[in-house]
Amino acid sequence: MDVSAENPSKFLTNVASICAFLTRKMPTTALDYVFNIIPAAMNACTEISGDTAELLKLYGVLKEELKGLLAEQQRKEDIKKRQKRVGFTESEELEMHCLEAPEDFRTIEIVPTASELLHHQEPFLRPNKKGGAYDDANHYLDVQFRLYREDFIRPLKLAIRDFRNHR
Repeated sequence: MDVSAENPSKFLTNVASICAFLTRKMPTTALDYVFNIIPAAMNACTEISGDTAELLKLYGVLKEELKGLLAEQQRKEDIKKRQKRVGFTESEELEMHCLEAPEDFRTIEIVPTASELLHHQEPFLRPNKKGGAYDDANHYLDVQFRLYREDFIRPLKLAIRDFRNHR
């Protein structure tokens, strides 16, 4: 017997878990496709099961959780797009400085790894603060270290990419 026919709410929960996983692992792809999977799964479960009240309640909860995840991923994507621009508004700068760094800057190697040089990955960067104070000395050092390191590494990465594309 099909698992979804035995327990449609478990099936729907599993589909939502998969969608959440995909949203975390492949945010750009997930933004385009994942949100449509939950309603399709809900429709399939409704056709299989006669008990729609419990499923509708679960569907509402899962839909809200997924909306939150997708909104967070969209916010991160928007920030990445803004980072590629030359300037930032005051509110954008404030929002970027409120973000938690993905790792402690002290654990980042000064010399870039081969992987960093060969693969195009945008580093976590926050702009210099033009107005106002940094949160603390750690925040200041984190911003400055990452910016200086990127100033040092970016020309090297671009030169290597250019060389590999034109040989």
